[in-house]
Amino acid sequence: MSVGIGAGSLNASGRESASPATAVKREVQADATKQLPDVARRILTLDQDDWGRPIALAGYLHLRQAFSEGLDGKAVVSGESLDVARFNQPGYLDEFRGWLKRKYQRFRPEVIVAFGEECLSFAAQLRSEMWPDIPIVFAAIPPGRYPELRLPANCTGVVHNDFRLSETLDIAQQLFPQTRRIAFVAGQVAREPFNQAPYKEFQTLPATWERIDLTGLPMAELKRRIALLPPDSVIYYSAVFVDGAGRIWGGPQALREIDSSASRPIFSNMETFIGQGPVGGKSLAIDRFALSVAKLTLRTMEAKSASGIPVEFHDAARPVFDDRRLRRFGVARSRLPADADIRFRVPSLWEDYRRELALASVMFGVQTATLSWLIVSLWRRHRAERTLRRANQYLKLAAESANVNVWEWDIEQNRVVASERLGLMLDVSGGQPLTIDHFTARVHAEDASLWQETVLAPPHDSRGFDVSCRFVLADGEIRWLDFRGLFEYSESAGKPTRARGIVADVTRRARAESELAARREDAAQFTRASTLGEMAATIAHELGQPLTAIRNFAEAAKLLLAGPAPQLEKALNAVAHIQDDGQRAADILVKIRGLFQRRRLEIEELPAREFLLGVGQLMRAAADHQRTRLAFNSSPSLSVIRADRTCLQQAITNLLRNAIDASQSLPTAQRVVLLEAEPDGLGGARILVHDRGPGIPQADAARIFIPFFTTKPMGLGLGLPLVRSIAEAHGGRIRANHRPEGGTTFTLEIPAPPL
Repeated sequence: MSVGIGAGSLNASGRESASPATAVKREVQADATKQLPDVARRILTLDQDDWGRPIALAGYLHLRQAFSEGLDGKAVVSGESLDVARFNQPGYLDEFRGWLKRKYQRFRPEVIVAFGEECLSFAAQLRSEMWPDIPIVFAAIPPGRYPELRLPANCTGVVHNDFRLSETLDIAQQLFPQTRRIAFVAGQVAREPFNQAPYKEFQTLPATWERIDLTGLPMAELKRRIALLPPDSVIYYSAVFVDGAGRIWGGPQALREIDSSASRPIFSNMETFIGQGPVGGKSLAIDRFALSVAKLTLRTMEAKSASGIPVEFHDAARPVFDDRRLRRFGVARSRLPADADIRFRVPSLWEDYRRELALASVMFGVQTATLSWLIVSLWRRHRAERTLRRANQYLKLAAESANVNVWEWDIEQNRVVASERLGLMLDVSGGQPLTIDHFTARVHAEDASLWQETVLAPPHDSRGFDVSCRFVLADGEIRWLDFRGLFEYSESAGKPTRARGIVADVTRRARAESELAARREDAAQFTRASTLGEMAATIAHELGQPLTAIRNFAEAAKLLLAGPAPQLEKALNAVAHIQDDGQRAADILVKIRGLFQRRRLEIEELPAREFLLGVGQLMRAAADHQRTRLAFNSSPSLSVIRADRTCLQQAITNLLRNAIDASQSLPTAQRVVLLEAEPDGLGGARILVHDRGPGIPQADAARIFIPFFTTKPMGLGLGLPLVRSIAEAHGGRIRANHRPEGGTTFTLEIPAPPL
């Protein structure tokens, strides 16, 4: 009897019996494996530490990089963590070794790299059971333990110098000569092997040090004791993984808590702790450590044996310091050891103004020597500080006056740093971290897609953003916020990792522009209606008399020809009068046309870019009112346009208005109208207006420039005919073309005027 599991089943003995389909699949995979040669250079690393600790993880990553570079990208590094500090129950290592034997049965490494004494013993036993002929390279074994080791055959390694508490305390006294007390901070030492060696050395310090034991305390009590340390004290932080209250901490997390209460400098032997609060200390250089292990391992792989390769001894320690903490406690860089690694360096005045100060020293140092140089330096510094203070005051005043907020978004960590006023607007309290989700939750539903496409998921080639969206505040008020800024890209990831810019509250401007656009539309409608009314009244008044005369002469001619004796001469005379009055009516129409044209064309040279930007600015309010974005592109080779300013402006305005109206059926994010200008190669210009609207039906394409023909429900059909009239008056033309990607392109051609 068997129970089906997936594609196979379990037989009575508990083993899996494959179905025919599974067996065929395995045979195909086996054949494929045989056909593809394995070019990988396999390395197995064993670490007795927990990879969750930053130092262990950093060392592993440096090691992988060194192997990849040394083997031309063919290295396959398999890492295993024994984590013996947490998993030390009887039989654990035997079970773990059995699991590794099954895991690596088909993947034979070229070498085993063992970190730690327990890992070395474990690796030797694993090798004897699986691959007796492969070499072992060891590391991370203290120098004091190395003489007592009994190395297995075919084994070599790297012994790095030990890192003693006394070396870091010597540095502390060098930087702070008044120091007499040392406060040792750690968790429950008995449960934390990492802290046992430095704690043992702490207990045996000479009598010149007054020891303050702060191990095994609850975090609250530890912070209180640290805050009360006397001025001649320094703090040595080993690590706090479990405090006296039983709470579990990460090393950096506990360090940041302690630093928040410390008024005295903190020192540490861990390089990964630098930047979290310590001033510095003599610590292991992870990159040096990993590089020395990788070089010896590659040398062993090249020789295919560790026999004959002697154990190497390296100094992987270096003093590392946080420049920000040095400045906080007033420590000059000149007091640091010569080989110090200074991180988070804050540029000094000399670094910022190196060229100016050097030039001043050369010019005035010959005559006034050191005194003149000092005077100039102090004067320059005073002027720079005064200018900086004044600039900061101006910037603060300008930001408050313009209602502008500064913000920065760490995309990978989803953390936003912004002005306090912006956080209050989004109803985020002062102690609560601000994220991009707080902004997204307040975006108006109609602007959600625009916010998503512009800020949250921008195109892969987008370098910046400029978007105005409505935000619904906690009290229901709707405010317009204008976000402008730039994306910062990571070279390796190829995607934005940070965004920074400004946020301006443009609610008042948006409301004013919306109201102004509505009033302009009403005024334009009234003007069109008034113009048509005036034209109709003028035509009716002026044509009344000649039309009446034409009718009377026509009736007279009819009577003269209808009598028993037709009077042909008089009838011909009446027809002549009809002809004269018809010409008179035509002359009246020409007069009216000239009246409404008001003037002749006045050709002038218009700066192309400034003129077109001005036209776009006129249409900005109308575009914003209908949630449409205007884009502009002017060819650098087009410097001037020779045309009548008013007529050309009216023509482009009509084309932009039609394009904005055609975009209203699209989603908000796709409402884009592009205004382009380019030379025609003969001294003239071509002006193009692109939209993404539904386009012009084929049946209507030939009629759109006919007066009073329109496809808009409320249109009059006079806009495009007017554009055509303006183009023809300049000797050019207007044409419309369907875009393959959707929408319409109107091309207005303005040739160069004749000489």
